Amino acid sequence: MTKPLIFFAYANQQDHYLQNLVAEESSIRNLLSALHDFNFIEFFSMGSTSMDDLFQNATRFRDRLAIFHYSGHAGDTMLELVDGEANAKGFSKLLGQQEALKLVFLNGCSTKAQVAQLQAEGVPAVIATSSAIDDTLAKDFAIQFYRSLANRGTIGQSFEEAVSRLVAENRVEADAIRSYRTVVSRSEKKNEPVPWGLYVKEESALQWKVVNAEAVLAAHQENASKIATLKQAVEQSGLTSVVKNLLEKRVAALQKNWESLNDLLEILNENLNLLDPITQSLQMLQVKKQIEQKEQQLNAITGKIVEIEKQLNG
Repeated sequence: MTKPLIFFAYANQQDHYLQNLVAEESSIRNLLSALHDFNFIEFFSMGSTSMDDLFQNATRFRDRLAIFHYSGHAGDTMLELVDGEANAKGFSKLLGQQEALKLVFLNGCSTKAQVAQLQAEGVPAVIATSSAIDDTLAKDFAIQFYRSLANRGTIGQSFEEAVSRLVAENRVEADAIRSYRTVVSRSEKKNEPVPWGLYVKEESALQWKVVNAEAVLAAHQENASKIATLKQAVEQSGLTSVVKNLLEKRVAALQKNWESLNDLLEILNENLNLLDPITQSLQMLQVKKQIEQKEQQLNAITGKIVEIEKQLNG
């Protein structure tokens, strides 16, 4: 199974700079990084998206793109990229060709007018805005949406939870949660409780999750395959025999120390037997103590030899 891919396109202009785009990108990257690291998803993020970047990567990710997210200045008929405006009609046709696409998230001002064109091209779900949106509010809404999505939320749940967060913080009015099935005239009203709407062409899109049981199984199988390939590469590279040779050399060194200790113990015992009874009685305790110490060292080394030999034989 192909992992879902999320493409984040950010566009900022120096003459009307949006302070929170960098913070939005960084926070969402952190939220999704664990899912990316464990091979559940892929994500691609561009901090300064040009027209060429948009088309090159949309083509590159063909058949894999699950979510397209845009943050920056926008309007009824365009997205403002770093090198010019992307016309909504051509942009919609580009995204309509993405067979795996589930959601387009246009986190810019007054993007709702683009929904009809996106739906006409077959995009299952769109999050868009019906009016101008505050820069900080846009950042916080997007972060909460992807936080919910990363924690196994559906697109529908994640949208509602993102709005609920703003309602709980008294930043939008309490009747804000809504999910539009089509482009309706009601969204043309000014000063709505919340500028964001979730517009759904296919009901199944509301239940889509970025991480599901099938994705977890596929990621697990992919990881298992990578581990098997790595083990095979290690064996073929000769690293296993190198490690074995090192262990064998260590055993040989320990055995040599063991033999030296045995020789020393024999010498000590012989010297003890040669001593006259008086001297023997005076030095016996000291010599016996040395023998005991050497025997302890010998036992310790013997234990290490046994342990290493088990590793070699195992």
